[in-house]
Amino acid sequence: MVDDAPWNQRPQGYVLVVVRAQWEGTLGLEQIGIALCGVVAVWLTQDRRESWRRWACIFGILGQPFWFYAAWSAEQWGIFALCLLYTYAWVRGLWTHWAG
Repeated sequence: MVDDAPWNQRPQGYVLVVVRAQWEGTLGLEQIGIALCGVVAVWLTQDRRESWRRWACIFGILGQPFWFYAAWSAEQWGIFALCLLYTYAWVRGLWTHWAG
């Protein structure tokens, strides 16, 4: 008879490591805000109609508080710095399309 371990037993000498991800069960409000505002803003930047393209900066700037909150909460300071640059870019769009 062959000395094989049954299929449902792990061989001796191995360590079983269990990694458990922390999941709250729902998307956070910041993730929904980032997704919705970001997709709409990027979509509008590529529209052929100028009257629609000008709305991209509105949706882009509406998404920035969600980005800032997510970066701050996760202590992702590089992303936080990028948020400042993106905010500046969206404000330029507001100035160009709405205030100028």
